[in-house]
Amino acid sequence: MTNNKEQQQTSQQQEYENRLIELLLNSIPTLLPLFQEGIQLADPNQFMQWERKIREWMLEIEARIAQEVFTELFNNDGVIYLAKQALAKKKPKLRDSGKRKFQFTCLSGKEITVRTQYFDTRNLSEKEKKKQGEGKKGSFPVPEFLGIVNKVTPALGSEIAQAVMEGPSMKWAKIRLIRKGITFSTKKVRKIAKQVALNALTWRRAFHEGEITDHPLNASDDLTGKVVKIDVDGGRIRTRETNRGRKRKNGRRGFKRDWTEPLIFTITILNADGKKLKSHQPFYDGTIKGVDAMFSLLESYLKWMHIEDAAKIQFAADGDKKLWPRFKKLVKRLDLPKEKVFMVLDYPHAIQHLWQIMDLVSSWSREEKEAWIQQIKDLLFEDKIDMVIDQIEMLARGRNAGKIKKKLEYFKRYRGQMLYGTMKLNGLGTGSGTVESAIRRIVNLRLKSPGSFWKRDSLEGYVMLRSYLMAGRWDDLMNWSVYNSKLW
Repeated sequence: MTNNKEQQQTSQQQEYENRLIELLLNSIPTLLPLFQEGIQLADPNQFMQWERKIREWMLEIEARIAQEVFTELFNNDGVIYLAKQALAKKKPKLRDSGKRKFQFTCLSGKEITVRTQYFDTRNLSEKEKKKQGEGKKGSFPVPEFLGIVNKVTPALGSEIAQAVMEGPSMKWAKIRLIRKGITFSTKKVRKIAKQVALNALTWRRAFHEGEITDHPLNASDDLTGKVVKIDVDGGRIRTRETNRGRKRKNGRRGFKRDWTEPLIFTITILNADGKKLKSHQPFYDGTIKGVDAMFSLLESYLKWMHIEDAAKIQFAADGDKKLWPRFKKLVKRLDLPKEKVFMVLDYPHAIQHLWQIMDLVSSWSREEKEAWIQQIKDLLFEDKIDMVIDQIEMLARGRNAGKIKKKLEYFKRYRGQMLYGTMKLNGLGTGSGTVESAIRRIVNLRLKSPGSFWKRDSLEGYVMLRSYLMAGRWDDLMNWSVYNSKLW
């Protein structure tokens, strides 16, 4: 029995080898002239054109191999069985109607056609067919099971979404993709990118709500004996909402332009000396759903990472009043030991407020103001915040006394977060520059670009995609969201 099974496997392997060899041999008549042409290249322009031609043919060979592989895969009994089981859970009333042609595009940009199982709605009543959601349309269970959405493979979907997130516009992404052999309309590019974002959000929701139990962190993400720095800040993005009522003469409706605040957090892992680990990529993420939603999401990440294993935990932000009470509540919910936790108000913001006070002291020269600022800096790094407050109170004289006292409230409110000397002694930073840099790269350079207006239903996903891209964790996100494709 064992010998027969081994013989069958050997025979099948030999068949696969013969098919692959035949496929490659059939490509030789076309590739041979290109090979000979390459050997005889005489100038840089010819060289450039030749490289483009050979690359196009390699993509064609890739597509032919993919065609052979997918034809086998989509008709594999084991895969069909698993796909049918998955479909039965989501759309139990659909009925198997045999095999039909299914066309989709793979990473090479070439279209693949296979015959595979199709389930239709013949078993549903007219009333059930009209219902939105489950069972509304027919389904190809194997493509769905393998993560093919909008008739593109997961790898191609990732490539398209990444182009959208990297470039300044959808049109730019389309042009960039064409140079890779992927030819889609701007509308199709937008649709696929939106679907990838939706899949990523579905994964994040499941992760946030504890539906995912696996732990896909890398070994380098282990927090034991390390320092974790959490920075939070907000940005601004313009949204669009289509106006109701009559259309304009051009057949379109206008839209409202409102600003929304995306709140971004960064989680950076440092060594015991407070230096950034080159082997570790940070986590960036955010939301447009408000400060409480952002802190709830941040809490999920910190629990997921086992924040309690860290040697030191530092929270950093600017003087946004809504953040600091929530930092303290978060520490309490996570049950973190007080001796491990450090909170710091961004040092450049504190100095900025000092200069705003100096601007109110009109009788001093520039040299006197600079000398006073330096004195206050020294006091701040000696943790003498009470002396700083006294020094500012002494300036509250004359016609600007009220304005100076108002600025003084900032230092009184955050006196516990201005212990910059303590931060230095513990090898910790004194600012929130990481998240400010992240805001610039995630929001300002893409989502806030001139002329960009985003629909709110897609913006949340794009904030997440751009965050992971800028953190260097794009492939992690794509792998996790595809791996958990059973969630949607």
